[in-house]
Amino acid sequence: MNELLTIRGNRLIRYQVMDRGNFGSRDNSEELKELAKKKTSGKLSYATISRIEKRFEYWFEYLRAWNRMYRKSKVDYLKRFVLITLTLPAKQFHKDEELKIKALRPFLRKIVNDYKLDFWFWRAEKQKNGSIHFHIIVDKYISIGALTQVWYDIMFRLRYIEKWRKNNPQAAFNSVDVKGQNIMRNPVRYLLKYVTKENKKRQVSGAQWRMSYNLSKISEFRLVLSKMNIDKLNLRADTGYLQKKINDYAIVYKFSNRDKMFDRLPELRRAVDDFYDTIVNRDLGLIPSIYDEYIDEVDEYLTVEQAATNLKTQRKKYYQSKLLPYECFNSYVS
Repeated sequence: MNELLTIRGNRLIRYQVMDRGNFGSRDNSEELKELAKKKTSGKLSYATISRIEKRFEYWFEYLRAWNRMYRKSKVDYLKRFVLITLTLPAKQFHKDEELKIKALRPFLRKIVNDYKLDFWFWRAEKQKNGSIHFHIIVDKYISIGALTQVWYDIMFRLRYIEKWRKNNPQAAFNSVDVKGQNIMRNPVRYLLKYVTKENKKRQVSGAQWRMSYNLSKISEFRLVLSKMNIDKLNLRADTGYLQKKINDYAIVYKFSNRDKMFDRLPELRRAVDDFYDTIVNRDLGLIPSIYDEYIDEVDEYLTVEQAATNLKTQRKKYYQSKLLPYECFNSYVS
């Protein structure tokens, strides 16, 4: 029987691939209605934190693949995690929801449009003084001067600068802080810890976090393994895992850290790299493919609509052949 291999942080998880054809769907509409009635607690649940962690991991692997393309001179710039923190220069006098609409939204819109950001994430938190502040994660360098100017303009329109100047007539505006990936020993763990910490005494009202659509849809590494390749993967005591758990659904191997896991399993590292290289190549339109060859072969009597439809079909077949299911691991361990 084939198995599905996935990665969660420092854990390697093997699932059996099950045929779901005989399983019926359960009507859970009533449960969803009851869930919708519940009020948010203002805290991040374990499931939410787990979801954010997975997105950060996929994002990090995507950035690794992008930067490999940079070294091959296929793209013009490197991508690195950047953590931006925005605070209010004066005591908060707007509601949390108002500030998310009138301050955070225009700030994000400005930097996303100006710097062509595909991936971003924000988290709202309360400071000890009760004022809201925002953590924003992007993957492209933006000068602190440019960020400060955007935030200053927004704070000026909302009259926070006016109140701040009354008490600080000579002080410099320092409500923007930027941290680069170079100070993050483990970027995923560092960012996750930063954006999931809680202020138990004060909670943000309304939405606490959001991510871009592209980040929410970034592909997860999944690998279909045959029985032969499972044996060749050699997940035994000599691979260095600390703990092994077996339940009805999966086998989980826990390593001391993610880097240690990849050091012990170089085939897995190559498979993950190859997977995200394919994703980046697809997004950049750099996949050496049948597209141009097919265009050259298009009958001159085809209409534009027919040619576009045929090309779309070919593109879909190509992506499916590359990504669904992902079998490249066979060439690494055979």
